[in-house]
Amino acid sequence: MRRLLGFIIIITLAFVVLTSEPEDIRQTDTESTGPQVLRLWGVYDLPEVYDPIIQSFQKKYPNSEVEYKQFSNFQEYDSILRQQLERGKGPDVLLFQDHDREYYKQHLLATNAEAANGFADFVQQDLVDNGLLYGLPLWADTLVLYYNKNYYPEGIQKNWHGFAKQTAEISIPGMAMGRLDNLHSAWDIIRALFVQKNVILSGKTSNEAYDALEFFLRFGYPIDEYYNWSSNLGDKYPEKERESFARKKVAAIAGFSPVYDQIGFMGEDLRNQNLRHTKKADIGVASFPQFSEEKPKYLGKYVAVGVSLYSKSPNLAWEFIKNMTSQDNAEYFSAATGRIPGRTIPAKESDSELQRIQKSQIQHVHTFHILPDQISALIPFFEKALKDRSLLREIMELSW
Repeated sequence: MRRLLGFIIIITLAFVVLTSEPEDIRQTDTESTGPQVLRLWGVYDLPEVYDPIIQSFQKKYPNSEVEYKQFSNFQEYDSILRQQLERGKGPDVLLFQDHDREYYKQHLLATNAEAANGFADFVQQDLVDNGLLYGLPLWADTLVLYYNKNYYPEGIQKNWHGFAKQTAEISIPGMAMGRLDNLHSAWDIIRALFVQKNVILSGKTSNEAYDALEFFLRFGYPIDEYYNWSSNLGDKYPEKERESFARKKVAAIAGFSPVYDQIGFMGEDLRNQNLRHTKKADIGVASFPQFSEEKPKYLGKYVAVGVSLYSKSPNLAWEFIKNMTSQDNAEYFSAATGRIPGRTIPAKESDSELQRIQKSQIQHVHTFHILPDQISALIPFFEKALKDRSLLREIMELSW
């Protein structure tokens, strides 16, 4: 009888521990007599960028300190961070890229999904699981269209087919699209089309996947009315379609936000060499074209911030993240870095054309990733289809 009673007590205590609410964890945050130190790891940004955010947080939580460690690139950062996390160590607050979220989720402490209120829809889609929130986006980037205003004086049509017809009416190739071998942005464009066509790469290849790929191919198929981009363009230059754009060889390209400065610098360099070039003032930015203007879907990527499972102050760390991504700090971070926060905030008069476009797209952002083995499987079909378009139908035999 005593053994039975002891067994019941042990089971009861175990049940209490396993079903205890987050409030029990919060007590561990406040038991320390000294200041609670949060370690924050980040990439690119100098400490000065985070100083105002940290100071405002420490003012709200006087018994806290935040130490920031900067990494210069994500390759080094991810390598060191994964080693630390596998040993149960590392920072309290960490950054992770959207394509790595499934790996990092196993090392993150989630919180209530209500904290995602005020953020773009992709947060619910990507970072919430069973009512638990695993991170909040610090910044996001969306795929846009860059075009030469001299060739598109009336701007870019928002509908894909309308835009495709525009490209056939100008004096140089209109859109860098349709090939895989000489385009930096080829797979980004394909992912964007997959998002718009609601493609799911699981099981047998779908009609939606074929439709998206067939439309992409039309811009590289010589006898198609949408033909723009050939093997003679792009492969001449290390920077492919970006350099072609800077040299006024093509009138429109797709890219994420860093491409704007890149093609601007290329144009300046060409000007200094007295070569034909695109002036930075002539670079226009447009929303990425859509098949359905009423229900737009844009390809995006983001960097999120989360709390380590091994943090000794997890609740304080989550409070820091909420403060870090608040509307006031999101607007400050955007102004300080030029990046767009994952929180939906209105455009300002001081925003650049690129920032305004991205802020309008962020509300309708989706992520889509194509695995390396899926890319490898698709490449041979494109090579065949550029010679005989009907051969693209062979992809329908693929299974993922």
